[in-house]
Parts: sequence; C-alpha cells; structure tokens
Amino acid sequence: MPEFCITGEAKPAAAMSVQTCTDPMMSDAAMKYLLTRPSVPAPLDPNFCPFVLGKRHYLKKVADCAQYGKIAELHFAVERPGGCVGRDKLPVFADDHEGFDASLFLAGECIRYMLWQRGGFKLVLSGPAKICESLKAAYSAGGKYDFEATTMPKIYGVPWVVSIVEPKDLPAGKEAPVVCGKSPAAAASPSIWARATSRPWP
Repeated sequence: MPEFCITGEAKPAAAMSVQTCTDPMMSDAAMKYLLTRPSVPAPLDPNFCPFVLGKRHYLKKVADCAQYGKIAELHFAVERPGGCVGRDKLPVFADDHEGFDASLFLAGECIRYMLWQRGGFKLVLSGPAKICESLKAAYSAGGKYDFEATTMPKIYGVPWVVSIVEPKDLPAGKEAPVVCGKSPAAAASPSIWARATSRPWP
C-alpha cells in the first residue's frame, strides 16, 4: 500500500527491513492537509500514514474551502506506446493558499503512482501555471522525481518529455488490454527492465 514519506529518517530497526526515504521532507503545511494515521496504528511503524487516507482528508479540506477562486483543477495525462493514455485530475489550491504545498505534493505522488502502475514516456499537464511549472521541474532530470525521469527513457527507448498545454490540447484517455508474455514486446520486457533497473532502487 502506498504511504506518505514524513521524514528522511530510516524506519525503526524492529521492522522487517530498514528502508530509507530519499524524498525531501514534507513541509509542515503539507502535513496539515495530508497526514492521517489509521485508527489502528501499524505496530512496526506507528507513523504509517496511508496514501488513501491522506487523499481523503485532502479532498475534505478542498470541499470545506469557502474562499471563492481558491480551488482549480489540475489535469494530467501519461502517454505510453500503442496510443494508450492514462488520464486523471485533482482539485488544487491556489498558489497563495496555505494548502498549495499539499496540492503540489499530492499531485506529484498521484502522477508517480500512475507512472509505476501503467508506465509512460510523456507527461502532459494542464491547469494553474505555478503548479504545472513546479511539477514540470520536479519531473525533469535533477528534480524531485529524477529517478522516474531517468528510468522511463530506459524502459521505452525514447526521451522522457513533460509538457504543459491548454485543456483542449490534452490527449484523450485511452486504455487497451495487454496480454503479457504472448507478444515479442512482452517477451523482450525482462531484458528491458533489467536495463532500466541496473542501479539500486531508492
């Protein structure tokens, strides 16, 4: 289950395996809007905050926002071979609202989840200028999501691209069933993934 990384510290040694979080520490403002512990704490990780609870808490904050003009929609699309496109959207706070950091953090994680769930070689963003520019920087080489930006080209054999467009120019969502292990592309996937994951995962 995905979880939010609260700090950059290693998890307790009592856990089955010690993992170090390599993401930057979440800001206090983002914590306020995103971190939600389950009603039954995880014995080996009392700070465990499931992604699903954090997103639910965030969406409630959005619904409770009574300030006019402080909520907009961010749309994103992830393109992959065969013309397939993953699409999603997220309500986001304006850049002068205290919830902006939470919007930026959550949007980045939603995109990362889609990338590792479905794959992709191009990220297309549409929405408020500041959050789009921030996400573009984060998903570029050297940004917060440098690992994704440098790994996806190894998987697909084409440069990783992030673009910002008007809503009308977003590609339409398209999904298609894939039968694994029955095609030349699927048969080649082990060697592709071996090249893509030639260095340790963070």
